[in-house]
Amino acid sequence: MTVAHDIPETLNGKVRQLIEIRPAINTENPQLCPYDTTNFDTTGNSLETRVGNGQKVCIVYNYTNRYNIDNKKVEMIKTLGNSQITYAFGDEDKILGSKKEDVRILYEYTSHNDVEEMKVFHGTRFSFFKKTFKYNDEKLLIETNTYYKDPKMVEKCVYRYLTFDDRKNWLERIATYTNDGNTTKRETIRRKIAYFK
Repeated sequence: MTVAHDIPETLNGKVRQLIEIRPAINTENPQLCPYDTTNFDTTGNSLETRVGNGQKVCIVYNYTNRYNIDNKKVEMIKTLGNSQITYAFGDEDKILGSKKEDVRILYEYTSHNDVEEMKVFHGTRFSFFKKTFKYNDEKLLIETNTYYKDPKMVEKCVYRYLTFDDRKNWLERIATYTNDGNTTKRETIRRKIAYFK
């Protein structure tokens, strides 16, 4: 399971490396580090994520996993310098939530173990936003809806998938963002995935 951009996602097969290439913000002010490269161990645990531009590394996140007495993963700590995000794990390797200082993210799942809702709390109170997730019959994320403090939806994102590899992991998708029915952004994200043999 990967936690790219704080959204849990389960990948098919024994993934060794996932490279995600995001688009530039615009041609006048290109994004400096559009490449996310995450390396995994043979059991599927994230080892590190390197954020770069294809020539240099801008940021490196390291991961440490903690297990209980039954050798079941209960925590994953994502570290950048002195900053840490702690992810709590539950049954079936599901991420229940994450915590960074006094900001918490909680995830709710469907009966098919897909993330259904994400809520962000500041301290003990809901403060920032929540996001809901919709999937198709192939368990691909097809829509997210974001709500801020006001219960009115402020942003919808619809995903369309273009290419897949032979393990049915997506390699290219288009995300279209709308606000009050008006398109605010459209981006194509591409992936390269390497597997353990």
